Amino acid sequence: MAFIEARKHTNGGNSWRVIWRTNGQRETERFTNETDADKFKVYVEAAGNNWPPGWIPQQGWAGSFEPPAPTPSVTTTQFVSDSARRRVKASEGTRASRNYFT
Repeated sequence: MAFIEARKHTNGGNSWRVIWRTNGQRETERFTNETDADKFKVYVEAAGNNWPPGWIPQQGWAGSFEPPAPTPSVTTTQFVSDSARRRVKASEGTRASRNYFT
């Protein structure tokens, strides 16, 4: 499990370090903004607490590579429709006669 450590510098600047352990070895990566640190933490955890594939330590993503954002397996419309279908207490006959959720 990775975590983020905020650091305040004597010059007034801030940085954020993502810290995790890989095979008992402490690994860290430093960022100048919290948003990038949060994103990187997610990638580290998704990679099983390892360096994310395509990431070069202290440099960033190799070339122009950046992993795609996760996509949901179900669309919002499908989720709402399925959720409503499970909650509606109308009988099958009523649903069929009124064309509900078809």
